[in-house]
Amino acid sequence: MDRQALIPVRALAMVLALWALLQSVLIARVLWLSAAPISQTIAGALLAAVSVTFFWGLWYGLLAMLPRRWGRWVTLVAVSVYLLLWAYHWLRLEPLTFLLLVKNSGNALTFEAVGFLFSSVSAADYLWLGLLVAGFFYAQRRHRLFTAPLSLAVPKRSVGILLVGYLLVNLPFSSSRNEYAEFAGSVLLYLQPHAAFASGETPYPYLTPAGNSNRGSDGARPHVFIVMLESFSAEYIDAQENGREVTPFINQLKKQSLYVDEFYSASVETSKGQFATLCSVFPSYKTNIFTSYPNNNFRCLSQILAEQGYTNVFMKAFHTLDFENTGEFVSNNDFAYAHGMDDNFVTPRERQKYKFGWGIQDDIFYQKTFAYLDQLQRERSESGPFFVMTMSVTNHMMFDDIPEEQRYIYPLANSHKQNYANSMYLTDQYLKAFFTELDKRDYLQDSMVVVLGDNGFPMGQHGNYHNTKTHYNELFKTPLLVWWPQHLQPQAITDQARSQLDVAPTIVDLLSIDTEHHFLGRTLRQPVDDEYFVPLVQPFDGSHLASIRYPYKYVRQIKTGQTYLYNLADDPRESINLWGAQPPIASAQVERFEQDIAALQRNEQLLKEDRIYPASDADRLRVEIGAKRLREHQPLPFRVLGELDERYRIALKVQPYAYTSAGIRELDNVISDFSASEVPADYLMPGVNRVSFSVYRDGKLRSHVARDVYVESEQAQLLTELPIAGSQEWGELNINRSVRGGPLRIGGKVYGFGLGTHAASNHTVPLRQEYITLTVGFGLDDESTCGSGAVFTIYANERALYRSKRLRNGEYGSAEVDVSNLFSVRLSTDSAGDRACDHANWINPVLLRAQPALGSAARLP
Repeated sequence: MDRQALIPVRALAMVLALWALLQSVLIARVLWLSAAPISQTIAGALLAAVSVTFFWGLWYGLLAMLPRRWGRWVTLVAVSVYLLLWAYHWLRLEPLTFLLLVKNSGNALTFEAVGFLFSSVSAADYLWLGLLVAGFFYAQRRHRLFTAPLSLAVPKRSVGILLVGYLLVNLPFSSSRNEYAEFAGSVLLYLQPHAAFASGETPYPYLTPAGNSNRGSDGARPHVFIVMLESFSAEYIDAQENGREVTPFINQLKKQSLYVDEFYSASVETSKGQFATLCSVFPSYKTNIFTSYPNNNFRCLSQILAEQGYTNVFMKAFHTLDFENTGEFVSNNDFAYAHGMDDNFVTPRERQKYKFGWGIQDDIFYQKTFAYLDQLQRERSESGPFFVMTMSVTNHMMFDDIPEEQRYIYPLANSHKQNYANSMYLTDQYLKAFFTELDKRDYLQDSMVVVLGDNGFPMGQHGNYHNTKTHYNELFKTPLLVWWPQHLQPQAITDQARSQLDVAPTIVDLLSIDTEHHFLGRTLRQPVDDEYFVPLVQPFDGSHLASIRYPYKYVRQIKTGQTYLYNLADDPRESINLWGAQPPIASAQVERFEQDIAALQRNEQLLKEDRIYPASDADRLRVEIGAKRLREHQPLPFRVLGELDERYRIALKVQPYAYTSAGIRELDNVISDFSASEVPADYLMPGVNRVSFSVYRDGKLRSHVARDVYVESEQAQLLTELPIAGSQEWGELNINRSVRGGPLRIGGKVYGFGLGTHAASNHTVPLRQEYITLTVGFGLDDESTCGSGAVFTIYANERALYRSKRLRNGEYGSAEVDVSNLFSVRLSTDSAGDRACDHANWINPVLLRAQPALGSAARLP
């Protein structure tokens, strides 16, 4: 090969070596700073080098097939973008994700956002990045380093080998260590479909009617303040730094308050914390509710208090409410007055004197807030109470802009941790100013004050200083104090984990308000039940969803599927992941955790479809089915609840479960005369029928109800009403309930009749040669979120009449079996090797003595 021909070959080798070096150094740095073991750091760096080598080798192999002019410009753009992604990863110690771009698209060029990006950049970083950019520019300008390999004629076979190699290197690993592949993976994760909305459920599953047994107080209507502190970590409560208490004021205040020791924010972002606190609904892990769903229908604390005569005020220390669309959201949810500290509140001179970091210092903010309340008090015609929510900003990352004269703990702070300690102390002292201002005003003497953080913040725990990484408690744990002198006795709750979702229910309970709501939290004055869990949402870093059922914390990373389990009582620092082949908790508890994660995923669909709370009474109309068991030839009663008009359409559907071989079709009808109150008997077949009503208004589904209805007949017999004998791997056989005692539910659909067992199981049913056909459905109950599947078999005389494939969670099967002249059948389930969580259901089993024909279906009037 002549010297000229060697130029592109050498250029390609140099390019691949350069990218491999850069990427391996980047990943080694990230892993080293996150305190990863040396072996993991070395392995990660090697994987990065191999991954990026395959990527750029494949790139040049493919681009060489294009005309060189186009390939040159495309390659220069690709190199530039990759370098930008690499630089972001270097500065932030995490790859840039699509979610981060979408979430911050409207704020990306603001001073605060740019400052956030460069807040932790050192002089060495600037020097290193400058030299890198200059080196890339020089290499291309002088030697055409990045475009010279395009002149190589790469055989198609070699391109195929590179593609296979690239896939083999990247697919088995949770993280590809390749900036383009990382970003593409984040796009796929963002576009991943939401969990399916459960069939047969009401469109508003969170809706809870009035009559919730709030124990209430003495019926007082105090002023209510929610004081939310920016990035306020509970780990600094009662702690000392440099010989000084970090939060001396809160340390004393919590002795006069209802205080929760294990209290958690719902997520790591301010808007998500505000949403969870006000609305008691899970925040989204895929988007920002304030920006994506500002016009959704919610019934948050602000609406409920407005109905009780409260004047609602929202105040934020940041200079505008446009950031994250906070102003539109709170205004849409019944805050009559909502303001940031703009020029109407802060003069240019005051801003120059009192602003540092992201806004004016908190004590000045509190003074401005109370002065504004004084103005409203003078101007308003009614003297009802105030509901005020404040959002501070002094303690906003990266905590390094505090004036020297206010650095009380570390005057010469030279680290993130020391800066944070100074900032926390200052925020605590500024909070004292809030109570000083409150105490000055006679008209505010009867006030309830709730103090909490929007989220926690990591300060080097687990090698992390960014709230967009990891799932550990330091990101979420924050204090909660409820202060209401003469009304609420001081108390410390130390044996329960609670969350921001509990704030609104607690306030409603303390005020003795009994009203319809969609709250998912619980009042702090009642112990939690088996359905309660603390939700944690980390939308970044591959999306971590977590559930705390104290003392255990269960985490699932959506990107990789990796699972973590911690015992917070024994291991509060979350040093030991207990998850493995045999986790140290019962399978039933694992299933509860899996259901919690599924609930957080289903919440995304409910938010997207605006199914948290009905917009109006039009959305409340529904049908109530009057019976689940009938005699043959007896009509099925139902009631339409709500006011109807000509814009409604009610669709009726009747689906017999049996007679599949008879070819009987499902029956559909539309109720056009709302005086109808019965489904005619001719619509219903002997055995089990699925009857459903769907209510539409203006073409939109408003409500849906479905029920299994059993029609007694000489021709059909429910198998569940015959004697059943047998054994099973775990628990006891339940009739018409799951093995855990819940409803029979498969794939989100609730069934009325059947057997709830646990694989492996065998249950024998006597037939006495009376029947000709058995029809039955089957599948794993939705409780079985951690099982590996089960096989369902029907035996007679030790001969398999039917055997299903292995069914996993969410899969439903059915069978029609000839049982003529049989004395008994045995229903068997096999756990397929893994016996954990295999809660098996036999659904609507019906024995037929004959195959009746469908009669003439009468039409509803």
